[in-house]
Amino acid sequence: MYVTKTELTTVTLFYDAFYDFGIPGVLLFACILGGVASILVGKLNNMKNPMGFVLYGQFAVYMLLSFFTTWFSNPTTWFYLAVTGIMAFYCSRQ
Repeated sequence: MYVTKTELTTVTLFYDAFYDFGIPGVLLFACILGGVASILVGKLNNMKNPMGFVLYGQFAVYMLLSFFTTWFSNPTTWFYLAVTGIMAFYCSRQ
């Protein structure tokens, strides 16, 4: 028995940005995601916070899987990124 979920499709990461905002939206979205990825990779060498590694890993998995579905247009994704970011911030202050 096959189960089809409409939210798990093969649309790419930039589909929603293009559909909503056109080429400028895709460029802006790509720059934001690239900037966040660059910041995380840059801080990875000096990172001592274990939750920072979890945040980096979570973001990396979302980027890996984003070709197959629109992870970043899913509110649950942003919720878990925010919770992990809050925990990483809290652990860095200890």
